[in-house]
Amino acid sequence: MKLNEKKRHLFDIPYNISYLDCTANSPLLKTIKIAADKGLERKYHPWTFNRDDMVEEGETVRGLFTSLIGANAVDIAINPSTA
Repeated sequence: MKLNEKKRHLFDIPYNISYLDCTANSPLLKTIKIAADKGLERKYHPWTFNRDDMVEEGETVRGLFTSLIGANAVDIAINPSTA
């Protein structure tokens, strides 16, 4: 089994398609689609989520980002909209 076949299930690409133009318009992972749908639902019905969860989610994102770039949590600021 080739490497691309091992990862193919992570994308919604039909088996008979070989998509090669990934520099300008790459396909997204299925997990990205799920996260985007969740985010759109939150924006579509903003009264349905607990705003206090935003702080916890922000801290999770901050922690993930710091590990990605090798920084400390105190080096990263996440600010809400200024509106």
